[in-house]
Amino acid sequence: MLDALRMESRALIFLISGVFALTCQASDQVYAGRSGFFAELSDDISVHSQERFDQARSRKTGAAVNFSHDYFGVLDIGEQRLVSLKFVEDYASGKMLVNLSPQNGLLLEPVTRNYEFPIDSTDDINLDVVLSSETDGKYYLNIFVSVIGKASTPISRVFALAVYVGDVTTDKKSNRTKIGADGGIILVPVIEKTRS
Repeated sequence: MLDALRMESRALIFLISGVFALTCQASDQVYAGRSGFFAELSDDISVHSQERFDQARSRKTGAAVNFSHDYFGVLDIGEQRLVSLKFVEDYASGKMLVNLSPQNGLLLEPVTRNYEFPIDSTDDINLDVVLSSETDGKYYLNIFVSVIGKASTPISRVFALAVYVGDVTTDKKSNRTKIGADGGIILVPVIEKTRS
């Protein structure tokens, strides 16, 4: 553990529990990193000067659950693709409820839509599903996650996985009206070509 080191009387470096904080005295900017990458500061790091730095927040409100998947690319019409859904939670005990809700046109196997998993602090929760569709388009697999912990009150998060099937390039035409400075109406046709 390195408490403080002065570098040219301009910066102090603190190494606490594998996280370093660099304080520039001239501008009071704080940088944090772990293993060479920028990372969040752990809760209230105490440094040599007894200053405290608040934790940088990037997680959404709701259940402390992160979601990842191995889906990529575009499905062909009728193609069935195995997709692994992974949930990483920050709870020591309790249970996690997962509800999968595919958008109309997106086919999901197995047919079971509601799952319940016990929370174990050592294992991530993995769920394998097969996705397919019979028509072109962009679809969403909506994922509703609730965690019931010690308080017995569910805390929820919602995720969505975008699934692309077939030719997903679409032409959208929009006729938005704009009102000019003199009060006259100006018609502006807009053509968008998007690849979602």
